[in-house]
Amino acid sequence: MPFFFILPMWLLAVGVGAVMVCVPGARRTGIYVLTMSTLATLASFVLSTIVLLAGFWIVADLPDWTRFMALSAYAAAIPAGGLIGAIAAFLITRRLLARSRPSSARN
Repeated sequence: MPFFFILPMWLLAVGVGAVMVCVPGARRTGIYVLTMSTLATLASFVLSTIVLLAGFWIVADLPDWTRFMALSAYAAAIPAGGLIGAIAAFLITRRLLARSRPSSARN
C-alpha cells in the first residue's frame, strides 16, 4: 500500500540529511531532517498498523460497509502518524540541540 512510497521517501530524506550533517553550515538542519523523517516514518507505521489491526478486529462481525470505514481510518492514520511523529521529533530535537550548545554560544 502507501508504504511502498513512504520507504523510498524516507531513504531519500536520510540521504539528504546525512549529506547536510557533513556540511558545517547545514549541520543543525540536517539533524532535524534525519530525526523528523525517521520518527515520522516510525510513528506512521505504528499508528497505521494499530488502526488496521484494531479496526478489522472490531468490525469483523459488523456489516460490510463498516469495513470500508476501517480501511478509511487506516488510510487517515498514515499521514496522522507521520504528522505526530514529525512534531514530536522536532520538539525533542530542538530541546536536545539547545542543551548540547556550547556555553560560549549561549551568550
